[in-house]
Amino acid sequence: LSSSEQAFLNISERQRGFVGTWPKAVNDTVAHISKLLDLGPGGISGLPTGLHNLDSKTRGLRAGEMIVLAARPSMGKTSLAMNIAECVSLGMEIGQGKIRRPLVGDHARPHPVAVFSLEMSQEALALRMLCGMAEVSSYKIESGMVSNKSVGTQITRAASQLSKAPIFVDDTGGLDVLELRARARRMRKKYNIELIVIDYLQMLNCREFARQGRQQETSAISSNIKAMAKELKIPVIVVSQLSRAPEQRGDKSAKPKLSDLRDSGAIEQDADVVLLLRRPCRNPG
Repeated sequence: LSSSEQAFLNISERQRGFVGTWPKAVNDTVAHISKLLDLGPGGISGLPTGLHNLDSKTRGLRAGEMIVLAARPSMGKTSLAMNIAECVSLGMEIGQGKIRRPLVGDHARPHPVAVFSLEMSQEALALRMLCGMAEVSSYKIESGMVSNKSVGTQITRAASQLSKAPIFVDDTGGLDVLELRARARRMRKKYNIELIVIDYLQMLNCREFARQGRQQETSAISSNIKAMAKELKIPVIVVSQLSRAPEQRGDKSAKPKLSDLRDSGAIEQDADVVLLLRRPCRNPG
C-alpha cells in the first residue's frame, strides 16, 4: 500500500513540476524578502524552537528543511527533541516553573506536531515530557523516592497544560520509510502538522534497499526524509546516532564531527542543519 501510494505521489509530483514559472518564483522570493525585512534585527524567519540560543544560530526551523540532531547514546537527544516539540506545540518558550512566555510574532499559538517514536513508547514519552514540565525527576518517581503530596500538584498542573498540546505520537516500531512518509502525509492533511520529529533514523527501514547493505539503506532513508520535508513544506527534525569515533580520538574535548554520523555519509549531505550534542563533563580528564 505504501509503495502504491508513493507511486501515485511521484506521478502527481511530476505533473506539478511543470506548473511553476520563473517569474512567479521571483515574485514569491521578493515577498519572502520583504517579510524578512519587516522582522527587524533579531527576528526569527522560521518556526521558533523556544530556545533562544538555538534560534539565534539557526534563525528558526524553516519549512522544507531536514534538521539532524545527533549524539552518542544517553546524551539527551530525545529530551531536546521533545523539549522543542513541547514548545512548538504549546506556542510557548521554555522556562522555569510558571514563567513561560509566548513565542515571538505570529508563532504565539499552538502548532500541531507529529512525533514518530521508533524507540520509546507513547507512555514513556508522555512521562518524560510531564516530568520535564513539572521539574520533577522521573528517576525519583519510578524509584518511589517522592510522595504524591510533594509532587502531585506539580504533575497535575503540568498534565493540564500538556494535555492541550496538539501532539500526535506514532510509536510503531520498525517502520519502513515509505510507510512513514504515507502516515506523515495523512497527518499533514488531517491535522495540518507544522513540525515532524523522528526518533530515530537508524531504527527506520527501507525494504527496497535492505539487501544492498546498511549504508545504501540509510542513504535511501535519509533522501526520503529530505524529500518528505520538501513535499510537505514543513521542517523535519531527525534524531540520529553518532559512531564511537568521538570517544576513540583520545583528546579531552572529544568534539563530534559531521563524519561521525553513523551508517552513511548521505545524512550530512541531505541535512540542512546538523546539531551535535556533547557533554564535556562526561569525558575523562
